[in-house]
Amino acid sequence: MFSRKLVQGERVDTYIDAVMRLQEDLVTLGFPLEDSELARLLLTNALEVFPDLSNELVAAHLKRSALEVGRVRGRLLAREQEENMRGPKGSRNTAAANITPTLQQNNPVLQSE
Repeated sequence: MFSRKLVQGERVDTYIDAVMRLQEDLVTLGFPLEDSELARLLLTNALEVFPDLSNELVAAHLKRSALEVGRVRGRLLAREQEENMRGPKGSRNTAAANITPTLQQNNPVLQSE
């Protein structure tokens, strides 16, 4: 579980689902993680793709507040959406970036004269 990290180009929901399945395996074996520890792992193991989220990890530590899985999940999904909306340069979703030129070619309204 500790080695499962979000990799560049991977969907956040796929990453989260994989970590949650590993958590279920730990529960079955009698070694459940606390919610705050699971949330910290989700966030920490996504920092290679979203390094700016380290600020949130530090802030939670400084405030001595526990991270929550639901909030971390929401933040990761929101951060992925932000990246996808930035377009081809900042996008992790190359399929979305490749759709736009095709739409422009096939739509006479979008073609330049």
